[in-house]
Amino acid sequence: MNLLVRKMVLIVAVAVSVALASAQQPAPAAALRPVGTVKAISGNTVTIVTDAGTDLTIIVPESARLLRTVPDKKDLKDATPASLSDLAAGDRMLVRGKPGEDGKRVVASSVIVMKRADVEAHKEGERQEWMRRGISGLVSGVDPATGTVMLATSAAPGAKTVTVRIAKETVIRRYSPESIKFDDAVVSTLDQVKAGDQLRARGTRISENSEFAAEEIVFGTFRNIAGTINSVDATKGAI
Repeated sequence: MNLLVRKMVLIVAVAVSVALASAQQPAPAAALRPVGTVKAISGNTVTIVTDAGTDLTIIVPESARLLRTVPDKKDLKDATPASLSDLAAGDRMLVRGKPGEDGKRVVASSVIVMKRADVEAHKEGERQEWMRRGISGLVSGVDPATGTVMLATSAAPGAKTVTVRIAKETVIRRYSPESIKFDDAVVSTLDQVKAGDQLRARGTRISENSEFAAEEIVFGTFRNIAGTINSVDATKGAI
């Protein structure tokens, strides 16, 4: 199970609500708020790849407000002014603006930027956090009424079964059926967790490692296949 970082659109979404609050004006009905990764820059035109995988052209006029922030900031009080010359391919952008006349562009009124290096540092920090404060195993039982998951694992010293306690603040995500990447996991609920699921939790070990208070969990149903290898085709990535 490859756990990296929460999908960056969720991080940027925090900045969205902050930006709107700081503006203290309701957005017009036609306002757009695309989020994506910078692909190319030419003059005041920026091409981004949206999180949906499509290219989008952003026109950034001189009147647009540009700010630089870092992942997981809850407000923009520490954000610094930015300019188009600060942008580079791989940076993350959240744009607030309106559709251009041709319907294929967005004219920005404000732009919030996260530098690629800051995003990658955040990813590495998250990965280390999951390794340091994480636990994983197979679900042997679930009780949504009490917010507990019984996890069969050998990772916790002296305990093969750990009671994972889920609070209302616990972030719960489920792997996409088409992906084992944490980036592709979607928001879920405890009643979707079933016995036999693989689950990983991040939080704090309590009660001599027999209990675990989860701040975040990710789970999924995976099929395990065992057998003897007959052939390997490296060019096709097939066994």
